Amino acid sequence: MHRGELKVESTVGVGSTFSFSIPHHPNEYSGTFDEGLPVLEASEKLSPETTLKAHLDSDLPLILVVEDNADVRQYVHSVLADSYELAFAVNGQEGIEQALKIIPDLIVSDVMMPLVSGFELCAAVKTNILTAHIPLILLTAKSSSESRIKGLETEADIYMAKPFNPTELSLQIRNLLSLKERLREKYQKDRGLVIPLSVQGNSMEQKFLDRLEKIMASNFENPEFNAEMMCGAMDMSRSHLHRKLKALTNDSTTRFIRTYRLKIAYQKLQLGTDSISAIAYDVGFNNVSYFNKCFKEAFGKQPSEITV
Repeated sequence: MHRGELKVESTVGVGSTFSFSIPHHPNEYSGTFDEGLPVLEASEKLSPETTLKAHLDSDLPLILVVEDNADVRQYVHSVLADSYELAFAVNGQEGIEQALKIIPDLIVSDVMMPLVSGFELCAAVKTNILTAHIPLILLTAKSSSESRIKGLETEADIYMAKPFNPTELSLQIRNLLSLKERLREKYQKDRGLVIPLSVQGNSMEQKFLDRLEKIMASNFENPEFNAEMMCGAMDMSRSHLHRKLKALTNDSTTRFIRTYRLKIAYQKLQLGTDSISAIAYDVGFNNVSYFNKCFKEAFGKQPSEITV
């Protein structure tokens, strides 16, 4: 596009020399480019402010891309924009702040960045109760064994060398998100699993689930216990708890509370020691008809169809 030339001279066992030339006279650039490739002006480069689309009601997974190089951000956008909601941060410090603010479904981060490195970002994300569940892919120009080990020590899920293959990046993202989805589906289908499965080896995640279990066990019988009270008990904002529970269970806070109650009810019905109405009131439902309706939606059968 710049009318340049690229040459290489190579001798086996000796080495290679690459050289390029680009005309500098204005007359060389008369007319328009006709190769069909887009030319972005500086003002059109992707920036965090113009690309953040963190909508709680979006059907697409939200991916946070942390990269200080504008051209790489542009490239990642071209690879992922059709399949995901994207948010961008230009350094590791901003990446940590964005992760805590929007609770993305997955993070793709460079390693070598100003202020805070990708390794430090990964450690911060994986040791915060709000973000410990988020899969994280590190991209780096350093492909040495030492660098890969350091990435794994900070609990990065995937470590990829630059330049990365766009197809490989897309597949790694898809596989990580699919694993999360399978865990959510298991939780939703398992009538005996009141609290979702923990991520093995993730102490921060286990701490969150233990706290969730304690709060729900103490409050599910109270019909007044709602999403607002849950947020207060968990010391989290409504949006943060919403995205955390969506990641683990695919339920909103309100729906999670109702699902917890229904699973307790299912276990009680299997014991066969109480009536349906008594069990409905025991798990925090004020209306038996509504309880029956919710139970049917959750398990595909009426409470009366549960046998001992």
